[in-house]
Amino acid sequence: MEETKKRVWEVDALRGFLILFVVFDHIMFDLGFMFTFYTGFMQSLSSWAVQYWYSGIRSATHYFFVGGFVLLSGISTCFSRNNLMKAAKVLFFAFLLTWLTSVGEIMKLFSDALIVFGILHTLGFAGLLYALLEKGERPLEDKLKAPKWVFPVILAVLGAVCLIIGYYYAAHRPVIAGGDGPLKSLLTLLVETKGGSFRSADYFPLLPWAGYFLLGAAAGRFIYAEKRSLIPINEKWVSPLTFCGRNSLWIYLLGQAIPLALLTMLSGIL
Repeated sequence: MEETKKRVWEVDALRGFLILFVVFDHIMFDLGFMFTFYTGFMQSLSSWAVQYWYSGIRSATHYFFVGGFVLLSGISTCFSRNNLMKAAKVLFFAFLLTWLTSVGEIMKLFSDALIVFGILHTLGFAGLLYALLEKGERPLEDKLKAPKWVFPVILAVLGAVCLIIGYYYAAHRPVIAGGDGPLKSLLTLLVETKGGSFRSADYFPLLPWAGYFLLGAAAGRFIYAEKRSLIPINEKWVSPLTFCGRNSLWIYLLGQAIPLALLTMLSGIL
């Protein structure tokens, strides 16, 4: 994955802040629900994590932060030279995470941690969808003589459609007949439904979340048409956040693996 040489600090900094929240949120779930502890301190810590998980603060901020992260991932597509490879890389690690959490449950290292279709899966498939749509941009402009603003408008319309469909199903969650067949499994990856045995510790169906990605891609075409920062500052002041934003994929993966490994060891002795 090659990026333009000069990065946009505000996108990296905000993405870094948001990915740290996502990692913190996952750690709270691991600490509160996946392990049994025996010492008073660890039990208190686990109880605090459960209280956070069900708190009004998390309810009010969780999807806002995740939605912002997906939106920024969409904006970042306008700086990438190869969005197809970028999406393929994310999908590779998404399915690797599925495999590792599956093995961990089979070996009884932890429970309720299987990730079938989490945020990485959604980002990967949304990125793949964008990369395929991007292939039609040049013919749209060269052959049909469409103005440059037409393609981002198409992205925005598609993003809005994804949001409408996704939130409609999230609100109504219809019961899909047919048990746990292939159609039900596929539909569960696209939208929220009721019934069946599907479970995923981290679950973000493609709709509506791909809508935020496409809206971000559309916004990036307008806001960062010149592919440079809009807010000139001394970037050293935000370097920890920009570092996290530049390496958000690795921070997400290590933020899952390291806490799980540490808590697995601690649960046997504390």
